Amino acid sequence: MKNFFLSCKELRIEPSSPKSYYGCFYLGPFEASQGLTVANALRRTLLSEISGLAITGIKIDGVFHEYSTMAGIRESVLDILLNFKEIVLMKKLNKPMTQTLLGYLQVRGPGIVRASDLRLPPTIQCVDPDQYIATLSENGNLNLKFQINEGKNFVHFKNSLDDLNLNKDSVDSKEYYLPIDAVFTPIKKVNYTIESYTAESIEKAHQVVILEVWTNGTISPKDAISQTLNYLRSMFNHLGQLKILQSVVTTYSLTKNKKYRRIFKRIENDLDLMHLNFTKKKFLQSKNKSILNTTIPSITTQVNNGSNQINDPARIGKDPLEKMKKKVIIEWESRSISDLGLPYDIYNSLKQANINTVGEILKMNLNEAEIIPGLSLQSLNLLKEIVNSKGLISSSIL
Repeated sequence: MKNFFLSCKELRIEPSSPKSYYGCFYLGPFEASQGLTVANALRRTLLSEISGLAITGIKIDGVFHEYSTMAGIRESVLDILLNFKEIVLMKKLNKPMTQTLLGYLQVRGPGIVRASDLRLPPTIQCVDPDQYIATLSENGNLNLKFQINEGKNFVHFKNSLDDLNLNKDSVDSKEYYLPIDAVFTPIKKVNYTIESYTAESIEKAHQVVILEVWTNGTISPKDAISQTLNYLRSMFNHLGQLKILQSVVTTYSLTKNKKYRRIFKRIENDLDLMHLNFTKKKFLQSKNKSILNTTIPSITTQVNNGSNQINDPARIGKDPLEKMKKKVIIEWESRSISDLGLPYDIYNSLKQANINTVGEILKMNLNEAEIIPGLSLQSLNLLKEIVNSKGLISSSIL
């Protein structure tokens, strides 16, 4: 399908509250069952991937837990926390927050405290300044500061904010803040309806998705739809470039934290489908594809099996996958056998035989392995599997 359209039917802010922003959109046309797939993906992404701001913790002078009461204030501390949870904040600039921001509130009674009394950072503003917080009598005094974080979805706080993965570099990380269950997502509700506008027998693409979005006023439904479509497009573009790699390639690239895009582009098949045995055998080579058949087997296997093609310096220099596998083996050869995670009986038998490095295991022949005390046939088979899981090949004992 190429002729998709996205039309805005209605866009309005509810007159009763600025924290309710409504939008209705038409999206299509889709073939049968495509509309449901797209609509469900949009709904779930809207509810989970749009970020927003929330107050995540409050420190009130003279208060150490949420079940306290304060003289001169009608509400309990728990009521004040719930009222702060309802405050909706938004950024003035479209830039991500890199650290926790602080806001303040210092008021004396008598009077009613609302969100307009908050002292916010210059880049933050309140959507509804009339949001109610507390009522103070003549002797009432409310002095507090609160943390503002950016995130996604809903976060239920059970412990202090110091134990959370929001912003570890909080300005007052040593102080105790009363945690608040944060509602980060600016999307309040999403509803969709799938309608058919013509007979299916006349045209395949006959479905239109009617998408309704309600936000809390920090973002318009139109911008939310735009962000969602861009997110889905970016995600599926990355999935479209997916390569199925052999586990040794993936593990090595992740542990070393390096980029191997040039190597990944050369891989077009699932390397795990090519069965690699640790037994001694010569690989069957086609007359026309003898070079291609030597790219998958391990370097050590081919060297010990008498393959001459792997010894070709030009061959090794041109194939980055072979170079990487060889580098993996070279790095493992100098490492201690304790890095293999061997069972204690196998590890102890090897240490008793004065075998301390992985390279010594790879160089052992079958006769040498069989005479090591404590290494039974079952232990040797287990040793083969462990070495195999590390992407290493020993052509002698394995």
